[in-house]
Amino acid sequence: MSSINLLCNAAVTAGVVSGVLALLVGIVAGAFVYKILLSKKIGNSKSNAVKIIEEAYAEAKSIKKESVLEAKEEAQKIKE
Repeated sequence: MSSINLLCNAAVTAGVVSGVLALLVGIVAGAFVYKILLSKKIGNSKSNAVKIIEEAYAEAKSIKKESVLEAKEEAQKIKE
């Protein structure tokens, strides 16, 4: 009877150790995947920010050209 108890205890211990090991592997794998996804998200955000800044710069440049042209037209009207 004692050998049966010993075998049962060994099986339970092996199961617990396996469960804890699986949990640790899952946590490490989850942290790794989270880090990769976060890195991609940050990269996408930076890319979007650069695109927004470039579009804003182009729009500001266009508005400036229009303003200069309007000012020249107004100056020409005043001269006439």
